[in-house]
Amino acid sequence: MKKLRLLTIVILFLTLKVNAQIPNEKGFEFYKEQFFQLQNKPDSALLYVNKIFQSKNDIDLAFAYTTKKYILTVTGAEFDITSFDEKIKEYLGKIVIKKENYKDLASIYILLGHIDKNNGKLDESIKKYVKAKEYALLNDDTFQLAKIKINIAMNLGAINLLDEAIKEIKEIRVLLEKIHDANNYSFIDKYITNTLGSIYFRKLNQDSKTNTKYCDSAITEFNKIISKTNEKQYLAPANYYLGLLYNHKKEFDIANEYSVTAITLYEELNFKQLLLNAKFNYYYNNYQKGDYKIAKKGFLEFVNNHSDSDTLVDFNYLLSHKYLSKIYIQENKADSVNHYYDNFLFLYEKITDEEKKQFAEAYRTLENTDLKEEVGLIKKENINLKSDKTIITLILGLTIFIILIVFYLFILKKKKQNKKLLEIIENYNKKELENNTISNAVLINDDIELKIIEGLDKIEKTKYFLDKNFNLHNAAKKINTNTTYLSNFINNYKKMSFNDYTNTLRVDYIVKILIEDKKIRNYTTQALAEMLGYKNGASFSRIFKEKTGVTPILFINKLNEK
Repeated sequence: MKKLRLLTIVILFLTLKVNAQIPNEKGFEFYKEQFFQLQNKPDSALLYVNKIFQSKNDIDLAFAYTTKKYILTVTGAEFDITSFDEKIKEYLGKIVIKKENYKDLASIYILLGHIDKNNGKLDESIKKYVKAKEYALLNDDTFQLAKIKINIAMNLGAINLLDEAIKEIKEIRVLLEKIHDANNYSFIDKYITNTLGSIYFRKLNQDSKTNTKYCDSAITEFNKIISKTNEKQYLAPANYYLGLLYNHKKEFDIANEYSVTAITLYEELNFKQLLLNAKFNYYYNNYQKGDYKIAKKGFLEFVNNHSDSDTLVDFNYLLSHKYLSKIYIQENKADSVNHYYDNFLFLYEKITDEEKKQFAEAYRTLENTDLKEEVGLIKKENINLKSDKTIITLILGLTIFIILIVFYLFILKKKKQNKKLLEIIENYNKKELENNTISNAVLINDDIELKIIEGLDKIEKTKYFLDKNFNLHNAAKKINTNTTYLSNFINNYKKMSFNDYTNTLRVDYIVKILIEDKKIRNYTTQALAEMLGYKNGASFSRIFKEKTGVTPILFINKLNEK
């Protein structure tokens, strides 16, 4: 009897253990929820997605294959696309269309739409979103429906179907009344307001004479944003567009106010490319206003700050040459006019046809004219300016120019070196070392970026960048992200490579220490290098000179002279 009771207990224990290892339907729903909460953390999300493959339900397996394909796509991983497509198609074909499957079916088609969008297949992406919309409607899920329609509107805008995009957004506004969760309501409301304003702006630029009504419509939408939120990621683009819109209305003083606000916000967000765009718009606005002093100074900054090693031709850099030429025409400086016209034409011919198309659209935003026609006029004007000079004047002017340039460069080199040393010392005596921390107010699209921001901030505060083992791999591991995301983030928001970011932190740190601590100045170059995590003094000296313009020894000598 005791043996029988013991055998019963053992069987019961084994049964419970086996059952505990097989998730029930609620378990799979939990895994799905975890995917949506962690989809911006692909490694973590994938752990839960893989658990869903244990299910025997077709809807679960279709969901599992779709979510895994999505994760592999957005992370840039290599995988057998055909195999995944076949599995997704197979399980979707087996799913019974019933109420309990509507939510998952909508989610599956949303993700399939995201995948197509990521691969540049916008038309196919829209088809998937429309399919997802059908299931969201059947499920009566208003918030999910609103998010789907936002994606549809964005795709329509991307393929220039602006009227259709506007219609889609207006339909979302009607849906807002059915969203009772305050956070969800606020998110959708702010998102579609900014999006609608930007689409109205694009409608205006399609034909500024016919579509003048869209100017005031866009202004209304962006003012709504300013009145309803203090979140910088929404306020920055609103002020940016308002600057452009009031420029279009020729109300330059008001345009300047909005442009300056946009510049301030983008500086606080540390969003560098949009900061540059906002600055360019500010200088352009002053150019149109007739304040050539401000405009000239700004355009020269764009030209002079552009690295010769940068193979990309930036729109702001290209157009700065054009407007500098126009300013020098007003100043009757023919040589400067020809110089910047020549550079503009050279840079324009250098870019690809696709870039010319993109630049033409951006130029129409500013001037409401065709860039290709403008280039033709510039060529003619440039030739006419050059033909007005005689051969003797050209030769004489060129000879004098070369002599002056050589002499000027010689003197400038000496002055510049000394000035550079003084500037470095003065700057670091006036203020604390800038820590290059990326503000957590960056225009954040997902949790990955937020995690990277916080991770980099911690690395900088703890001086982990001084560790000799500090590299992209270890930094990514420290932040708990992958190297691709970290590298892309630093490239996009810091406008530099990871190595350049490391070197900047280290050089800024040693400059501060050398200024504050006289004992450190007695260290050898090798000792300073090891202190910063470099293996040898030669590498450190080279990097220090690249960042400051002088060698460490020359910098220390100048400090000791003070």
